[in-house]
Amino acid sequence: MTLAKSGAGLFQSYRFVVEKELADGSLVEVLSNFAGRSRPFSLLFPHGGLLPSRVRAFVDFLFDKTQRLHFTRSQRRDKGV
Repeated sequence: MTLAKSGAGLFQSYRFVVEKELADGSLVEVLSNFAGRSRPFSLLFPHGGLLPSRVRAFVDFLFDKTQRLHFTRSQRRDKGV
């Protein structure tokens, strides 16, 4: 993202990773006609053990971002957008 923000070229990313930059204009979406569904990803961590607080914060962050993204897409689909 740093290279793209400094004008070095294009990059592909999950939308939730760049939402803030798109909103503040530091990044601009191009080739939107070629956008599609995001590739699925998995987040794996040990079950039942204590996670370091930074890992728990990251898990919570990703869950929140992906849930909001899914909710927004569902709303658009329901409205026929």
